[in-house]
Amino acid sequence: MFCYQRNHYSQVEVINKIDDFYAVIDNDELRRKIAQCREALASGDDKLYADRKKQLPMFIFQAGAVEVSTNKKGEEGLWRTQAHTFLNGLCVLDIDHIDNPAEVWENIYNEHPFNVTNSPLVKWHIVAAYITPSGHGLKVVFTADPEIGNLADNQRAFAQALGVISDESIKDSSRASFAVAKEDFLFIDEPNLINYFNPNYDKIYGENYRKGSSRPVKSRDKALAKEQETNKGGEQASEGESSQGEGRSEESLDVKEDELMYGSIPVSDIAERYTRKFGSPIKGDRHRYLIKVAGHFRYLVDNNASKLKVAVRTLPWVREWEQSENNGSEIDDICRDVCTYRMWREIPKAVACVLRNTDNSGNTGANPVSESLGESIVQSDSRAIWSRLRNLLEDDPVYSLCTAHLADDNKIAGVFVAGGMFCTLASRTHYLHYDGQQHRMNPQVFVIGKPASGKSFADELDKAIMSVLRAADEPGRKAELAYKKESKKRRTSNKASKNEKQMEEPEVCIRYIPSRTSNAVFYKRQMNAKELVDGDIMPLHLYTFDSELDSSVTAQSGGTWIGKHDLELKAFHNEFSGVDYANSDSVNEVIQVFWNQIVTGTDVSLAKKINLRNVNDGLCSRIAICRIASDDYTMIAHGNYDERLKQMELLKQWGVEFDNLRGEIFIPKLVEHCYKLCEKAAKSAAVKQDRVLDYFRKRAVFYAEWFTIPRIIGRAIAQTKAGKEGINIMKPQVKQSDLDFAELIFDTIIYYQDVFFGSMLEEVWQNAQNTFVVRRQTRTTRNEELFSTLPETFNLDNVRTTLGGTLGASRMQLRRWEQNGLIKRIDKQTWKKI
Repeated sequence: MFCYQRNHYSQVEVINKIDDFYAVIDNDELRRKIAQCREALASGDDKLYADRKKQLPMFIFQAGAVEVSTNKKGEEGLWRTQAHTFLNGLCVLDIDHIDNPAEVWENIYNEHPFNVTNSPLVKWHIVAAYITPSGHGLKVVFTADPEIGNLADNQRAFAQALGVISDESIKDSSRASFAVAKEDFLFIDEPNLINYFNPNYDKIYGENYRKGSSRPVKSRDKALAKEQETNKGGEQASEGESSQGEGRSEESLDVKEDELMYGSIPVSDIAERYTRKFGSPIKGDRHRYLIKVAGHFRYLVDNNASKLKVAVRTLPWVREWEQSENNGSEIDDICRDVCTYRMWREIPKAVACVLRNTDNSGNTGANPVSESLGESIVQSDSRAIWSRLRNLLEDDPVYSLCTAHLADDNKIAGVFVAGGMFCTLASRTHYLHYDGQQHRMNPQVFVIGKPASGKSFADELDKAIMSVLRAADEPGRKAELAYKKESKKRRTSNKASKNEKQMEEPEVCIRYIPSRTSNAVFYKRQMNAKELVDGDIMPLHLYTFDSELDSSVTAQSGGTWIGKHDLELKAFHNEFSGVDYANSDSVNEVIQVFWNQIVTGTDVSLAKKINLRNVNDGLCSRIAICRIASDDYTMIAHGNYDERLKQMELLKQWGVEFDNLRGEIFIPKLVEHCYKLCEKAAKSAAVKQDRVLDYFRKRAVFYAEWFTIPRIIGRAIAQTKAGKEGINIMKPQVKQSDLDFAELIFDTIIYYQDVFFGSMLEEVWQNAQNTFVVRRQTRTTRNEELFSTLPETFNLDNVRTTLGGTLGASRMQLRRWEQNGLIKRIDKQTWKKI
């Protein structure tokens, strides 16, 4: 049995029946796609060929099973990664760049006796051979011999026995081979292709692949022995082995630690900063951790294995590991293997973050999120954000209280959550945005983290700050409950009670709505949530808090939550929505949506909510999302009950203060500053041609205003309570620290939106660009070809000779060309091309 993917983006399935195998390769849809691939390649469009090839099904012949894992987008499933594949004992030989693959296969099969006892090929058994999608390659699937070595060893030995040159790109356990139509298969041993499984092969070699190493095992040992022998003779060692097209080869150089520089920065300084920022691995996890670290450090040493060996040893825990367990060869092997991996265009974000915190002299900077928006998006993380937030909380009576009990890394999450709550309570206010229109504050906050990572702080803030909203709803909920009880009582009473006056359903204002709220009730809540403010009827915000995003997503698939996704989209700009249904319970109205949400959840639940299918609908740019840092392997701090109770009471009082706000908040200085932030981001995006940045900055600017307002208003309220005179709460003073706070919010919103959704958006946009294109004219008609062969000036005889028809047909063709504006008559017998 072996694995299969429907296309480049799907999950892995297992094929263990021959009928399932033929269902993949024997269908017209696959034949059409193969023809398109070869047509694109023939036209010389390599990019189009690569894009079309990604749509083909794929076989992972060497993998017998794949375990459940999580991909980069947080989606759990059977994903094709080397860390989660299990070998079945099959191997693939790839012979590339040949014009006649069928003839090559025929020669191989006829000239080499595979089933003869004394044959050198008796170690292997061929189970399939086929022509690749390009039409210029041959792949042979065969059984690997454990005594020869791993997949790469068997490929080399098998190719050498056949006398061919092999492309070793399929040496990984998870490397896929694109499927082709049945007609392209030159040989299939059906029983062995499906049934072959050698569990011993995975026992011997599987663990090395899952640790990330796919280099040759036995042939590598021979190469190392030869290298050592050469070095003994005083000669310079030759370049080490490397996979074709997969990175730089190793150079055996005498490299000293103090000579390793990245630009003008010593690599040892970068290593020190890296360790201080990301820590050291626990005992038992050092091999896996070093693979990741070496993968980062190779970008600092030009992907040179010899330099990388020295660079990773500047890490204190690597030196200690080497000395304590005498495993220098293992460290060297990891460095060699890592340098064969594919190099990416961009430096890893972890390394970029460290570099931004190190100036040319090697000193660490105090402000890791720089003034350059583009750089801050690349480098900022929770600690970098905290370095800016720390000083800004000193004159902030609201957010400093809300985040007092949170770890430094998670205080920005506390700001997001508290800001969303205070904006909701200030529902009776508005402000003038730089677009010249009055705006309300409409945040939707998502806090994402691992299970049991401390997201419950949001629930505590909700219980305290939003208690004023629940208290205001209490009379309405009691009235609704009494109405329901009385209605049920009348339905089950005798005839006399049924003749009583019909009850009217109470119209009450309830704004705190749970996740599981029906559409009809939601619209009724929105219609009834109104209040007279400054002589005008003002709609008030509904509010939802859910500590489990997964429950909201699950509810979307049922009747209670169907149709709410469009309301989430419309809530950001208070757009209109509504329903017109025939049933008597329907609210047949067009309603302006005012609805704020605060939700906490995990990466898996977020992937269910926003994924490749819907990421482009706009919700990802409308939410304030952030990640809460995990507190793995640490205990929570001891708490003081009396102090915590006092904090909760203060938060309740702040909730009441914001609930009492009414009218216009006059903050032109803040609005103008946010305009400049957005303008700066637009220029940065234009210079870098960064569509994602340009997309996110347009709505991030609103959060910069919304989350800064509670800080400004809170300080004005605190000053008033302290007895300071001349304070107008609705026309508060905007300080420089408030502008700095708005800039931090702007940067952080864009950064986390980019982290969670940037790559997905680019992928969706690229796919759409490839899908919706002008049809390419891949061929010209015979008539066009003949016309092009005519001279610029020609006569009737030239046309007749070229077209090869009668004189009448030639005259008719001339008239057509003349009518279509292709030619013009010069004289009676001569025409000219236009």
